[in-house]
Amino acid sequence: MANLPINWTYMGEAMGLLLFPLGLTLGKKISWKGFTSSTAGNDFSCWSPWMTVPTLWLDVPRAYLGAMLLSNPDFALPAVAAKDASVRNLAVLGLLGLAVLVQMFALRKREDDDEAVAAPISFLVGVLFALMSGSSQGLMVAVFATVVAMACASGVRSWHGFFLGGIIGLVLPGYLLLGGLEPLLTPALLLFQPVILNLVFRREFVVPVRRTE
Repeated sequence: MANLPINWTYMGEAMGLLLFPLGLTLGKKISWKGFTSSTAGNDFSCWSPWMTVPTLWLDVPRAYLGAMLLSNPDFALPAVAAKDASVRNLAVLGLLGLAVLVQMFALRKREDDDEAVAAPISFLVGVLFALMSGSSQGLMVAVFATVVAMACASGVRSWHGFFLGGIIGLVLPGYLLLGGLEPLLTPALLLFQPVILNLVFRREFVVPVRRTE
């Protein structure tokens, strides 16, 4: 980072948006539940109680804006010489990876909630669209990846399906439309990060839903 030009105003704005622990702001009427829990349901209907948590609608635009400020060369990290481009890409990947980590572990749980990590579904959707916003083809790939991710989550009844399906929906059409894997590497790694962390810490993926009691 020391050798990269940094606009600290935009960097501060980007990290403020990306690192804000939204999971700690949800009230007592919210419970964290897994895909197959009795509250969330065991099929695609689980998206309904999850999506009725109003605060989470902020996740997509704030993640999009934060990732845009960080990744777009007009803002926090200006474009660098070709020989330094890999360093810049690693910086973007590392900072976004840190943001995903915060979203997964910064959640408020009551005593009756199981040990778990938050599935950063809406957050990663916002990041994905920001990273793929450089062209109309990239946005098409982002839309396709999101649809495939949702379908896979429903099909396998697991949030793992969302992340793994998103990678498949991203890489296969992205390679054909964008002519290479380089622009897909960062979003693919970020989608894979929650799966790896979930396996390492052996905790259930959960999403916030309204308590019914």
